[in-house]
Amino acid sequence: MSDSIAWRRFCRIPLDAPVPHPTTLMKITSRCGTRVIDELNEALLAKAAESKLVRLDRARADTTVVEANVAGGHLP
Repeated sequence: MSDSIAWRRFCRIPLDAPVPHPTTLMKITSRCGTRVIDELNEALLAKAAESKLVRLDRARADTTVVEANVAGGHLP
């Protein structure tokens, strides 16, 4: 997704700037633990709300889970 202009705009990464490797977040989570990542996300949301970049009364996360047979190598 490093070449996606839409994702770059969403993350505010300029077109001429390098993007993090896709495994960066996984490595940080393994090293620091999920609690630290959760605390960082809370702090980030608080700072964004304070700067009026987001409205927390309208923030939403989609946690939809779709069952799939990944062991069989094909979709159900």
